[in-house]
Amino acid sequence: MTAALFLLPALLSQPAAATAPLALVPQDAATTAPAEIKWTGSVTLGASTASGNTETTSINASGDAERRGENDRWTGKAYWNYAEQEEQLSARKSGASLKYDYFATKEIYYNGIAGVDNDLFADLKLRAYVGAGVGFQWREEEAFKWSSEVGLTYFSEDRYDDEDDEYPAARLANNIVKQFNEKTSLENSIEAFPSLEDAEDYFAKIDTKVKTSLSEQMYAQLQFTLNYDNTPPDGVGSTDRLLTLGVGWSF
Repeated sequence: MTAALFLLPALLSQPAAATAPLALVPQDAATTAPAEIKWTGSVTLGASTASGNTETTSINASGDAERRGENDRWTGKAYWNYAEQEEQLSARKSGASLKYDYFATKEIYYNGIAGVDNDLFADLKLRAYVGAGVGFQWREEEAFKWSSEVGLTYFSEDRYDDEDDEYPAARLANNIVKQFNEKTSLENSIEAFPSLEDAEDYFAKIDTKVKTSLSEQMYAQLQFTLNYDNTPPDGVGSTDRLLTLGVGWSF
């Protein structure tokens, strides 16, 4: 995969303006209260059921939260998917992750990450990983946010039937949030974990969300997720795709 590098030109220095007399400002007037730091995020729920010639039930839930401080950022994510067909379980997966970023400069930050995943039909009892790395914040504006990350992780995979595995892996990630207008936004995150022991063993996941506001806090969401395991257990496919439609609340 070819990565595009963008070089931003430096701002031209402006001629110095004449120095104005220094005005004495009372301390109380010059001091401003720091901006409030709080958690923001959303919770999304979706469900469907069908009866008659086909008996199906599906439920999905997801949530994310972020706390952005002056020099750091916490990001948490979680999901749960469940489905039955003809009264037989057909899908059950869940997972969560937590990431901490510390900004050394406005653009460069260091991070630590940990996550867990479970997928019954992918023979995955528990996938746990922990790692650290460095990231670059290309843009961080209200209408457009873009960051890229690289780092190292340690993977532990416990299987229901197949052999368990542990290995070190690299981590490559890209995150984009685009606000198209007052109502509609796009979020996309890509993560790849190539093994450092076997070049043919890697895991990747893509999460794409399109949100449209229904009210000040309520929204409709279309979400597409893709998980790819290049070396799945016997009898298990390498690719899992999921398309869901839900309603959510932001905070």
